[in-house]
Amino acid sequence: MQKPGHEALRYEWKAGTYVPENIIFCVDVDRETEMEMKSGGGKQQQGTAPAAPTFSRMDAVKQALLLFVHSKLTMNPHHQFAFITLDRAASWFQREYTNNVDLINSSIRNLSPQGSFQQFDISPLLLLGASEGRLVQSQGRILRLVLIYCRSSVVPEFQKHLMERQKFTLDALYMHDKPAPNNCPQKVYDALVDVLEHVSHHEGYIFESSSGSARTLFRHICFLLSHPQQRIVQEDLMSSVKDFAQMKPQADVVCNNTAPRPAEEGNNAAHTSGAGR
Repeated sequence: MQKPGHEALRYEWKAGTYVPENIIFCVDVDRETEMEMKSGGGKQQQGTAPAAPTFSRMDAVKQALLLFVHSKLTMNPHHQFAFITLDRAASWFQREYTNNVDLINSSIRNLSPQGSFQQFDISPLLLLGASEGRLVQSQGRILRLVLIYCRSSVVPEFQKHLMERQKFTLDALYMHDKPAPNNCPQKVYDALVDVLEHVSHHEGYIFESSSGSARTLFRHICFLLSHPQQRIVQEDLMSSVKDFAQMKPQADVVCNNTAPRPAEEGNNAAHTSGAGR
């Protein structure tokens, strides 16, 4: 019951139209995707079972894509997916957009390294994205490209005139070797950031890792589940997400099932919001 002289607290969620996505996975098929990764995150302890066998970056990418697709379709079965492979440029791998899980699973299983490529021109991919973005938008949907890149020494090339805001959102996952005299992952990362910041219509996210941990890749692709129309900027995202494994328990906190009554909360109520899916 509202007390005299006190205004009722009002919580409001702004209405919005979040349209289904057409998502194109753009997967690197360079031989560097054969590099081994760790499936787990911890070291083997004495007396425990042997550590899980290593597997390749491509294996980890396939698992991450399966996780992403099944999660997105659980949220909204109207999302659709297609696939592009990246060698020296970009080529269609599965041209037809679909939400058929069997077809998507088959495409993912058939991804494989195709050779060693000492050049990557991202310009054709951007042109394709611009064309597809207009088509998808005319259908009342939005387009997103998810770039998965694994080369530590091949800096993406692009034409400067394409560096303008396009009708698609661009995300990037970059897995690379640790810096060494014979590679340049920082230059690669900087080039990807430059492209993303110039062309992405909505807030685009980019994540990189040299840890060789599949778990890191899975965590990063979970961030990409967020719908582009509902995103916060990446800087705010990273400051708001907590690693609960690193949090110390508070001994003085007592958990119980008794929730405070509204009258006891007084003016301490706060409205928090996060990125939707």
